[in-house]
Amino acid sequence: MSGSTFIAMVVMILVLLFILMSIGPLISAF
Repeated sequence: MSGSTFIAMVVMILVLLFILMSIGPLISAF
């Protein structure tokens, strides 16, 4: 695994976690 691929995977995981944390409360509100 090259460095750029690892960095891209980490960025994607961080974005997914941020989206889940921002959408989670909205879903539980309903």
